[in-house]
Amino acid sequence: MRNVLGKMRDALQNPAYLGSILSGKKYWEVAVDGLKIKLSFSTLLHYQIAREESEGKIERDILEYWLKIKADVVYDIGGYNGIYGIAYAKKYPNSRVIIFEPDLINYNQILQNIKLNDLANCTVEKVAVSDTEGTILFSQGGRSKERIVEKGGSPVPTFPLSYYPKAELVKIDVEGAEGKVLRGLMYPTNIIIELHSPQYLAQYGDTQESIWKRVKELNLTPVLLSDRNTEQHYFLHP
Repeated sequence: MRNVLGKMRDALQNPAYLGSILSGKKYWEVAVDGLKIKLSFSTLLHYQIAREESEGKIERDILEYWLKIKADVVYDIGGYNGIYGIAYAKKYPNSRVIIFEPDLINYNQILQNIKLNDLANCTVEKVAVSDTEGTILFSQGGRSKERIVEKGGSPVPTFPLSYYPKAELVKIDVEGAEGKVLRGLMYPTNIIIELHSPQYLAQYGDTQESIWKRVKELNLTPVLLSDRNTEQHYFLHP
């Protein structure tokens, strides 16, 4: 009931969102690199993000760069609505893509988007990728800024990347938990990473210096792709 009331409130506050619901519109179509990706929405924020992605306003340059790197096994860590993993799976139908998303609302949205795009080579796991195997409390709001909390969240399993088969391409967008993901990685590979500000990193006991130390330990070379003040995108490669 709470979710239903929240959706009704969002619809009444946003005429465009309300219009989409009343007209029966179920998804936005994103054209990128010759592909047409369908992104559904069940909340106002998912609607807004999918719409902006359809207009090429969100990380289009990074997404296009990601799609140029060929790999057989691919991990999208911090999937949100799944666009990176879904676009990759659609472009490379022989590749195996796993999307990791610990937020339940986002996880369900990714499931819907995988089904909407008819992808047999893409799956999603409700897991927080970290440096150890265990359980955490994770906030569950369906936003892109969800995080580990001390109370009020839902239990979510954590696994290091070493638990999974070796990937040849990884995307990391985890709102400051980059260090935990990198410490759970035991081999050099191609990575697209969003490096967040010191404030975000500090929530997980990291600094930009500790991140770069781990990058060096993995024998990875960084290439700056974009600098957006609060975060930078890098391509890390062996």
